Amino acid sequence: VGGGGLEAAAGADVRRAPAEPIEYVFDMQVVKRVPFYGYHAEARNFVRVWLVDPTVLKEAASLFVDGFALRAGVQPFEAHVPYLLQ
Repeated sequence: VGGGGLEAAAGADVRRAPAEPIEYVFDMQVVKRVPFYGYHAEARNFVRVWLVDPTVLKEAASLFVDGFALRAGVQPFEAHVPYLLQ
């Protein structure tokens, strides 16, 4: 589901044949939550991304900050929390 840009951007530095695509994104879902940084009275839309391999989390978060998908940077939440603690 979605994530085609993430596969292309994250796999760009890996040397492999073009016939071997790698899937990094397992699923994406739009959720409505109240941000936990700062004061917010209302819920906002977030995109929850599930990765196939949690070791690419830092790279995926930096791609979102750089704005690879939306042409504008977005702030990832909980990307700094190690996978085993989530």
